Amino acid sequence: MKEPEFTAESRHYEEALAASADILAMAEELAAARPDTYRPDLAAALGSHGALLARAGRREEALAPIERSVAVHREPAAPHPGARREPLAASLGALAGLLAALERYAPAREAAEESVELYARLAREDPAVHLPALAAGLSGLAAVLDALGEPRAARRASRRAARIRLRLARDIGGPLRPGVNSPAAPGA
Repeated sequence: MKEPEFTAESRHYEEALAASADILAMAEELAAARPDTYRPDLAAALGSHGALLARAGRREEALAPIERSVAVHREPAAPHPGARREPLAASLGALAGLLAALERYAPAREAAEESVELYARLAREDPAVHLPALAAGLSGLAAVLDALGEPRAARRASRRAARIRLRLARDIGGPLRPGVNSPAAPGA
């Protein structure tokens, strides 16, 4: 199932949203017919639609599909129950970011902390793949903690993210990229 191409520069929000809504409707039908096979696609379509709504400036409207994406990822997966940890972590990170943008910092913190916890477990299993997402999640958590008036906790999360980014640059040889594995991400 291919997602519609969308770039912020194109500004074709309504066209992109219509295409995204069509994909979401197809994903709903497929997931209703074969949930064990198509639930991950439904969750992905929900997350993409919510992200598109948020980029279009419709953050309040974006909240419902992103929350539903998290809920669908939480549903048990019959063939491979552990396979949904990474998409769940990503959906929780997206939810945390949207809630923070809406200045709902307490629920943003909960989502960010759960996302970081999942990414930390994943990073123990495969550091090269999951450490960049863990660092990004920690930076997001740091921003939320700072907004909640917890500067010490924010600094701890930010320092942990910085250590991970430095490790990536040294051990994995990855380039320092802002927001992914740079020593100081914006807002961290």
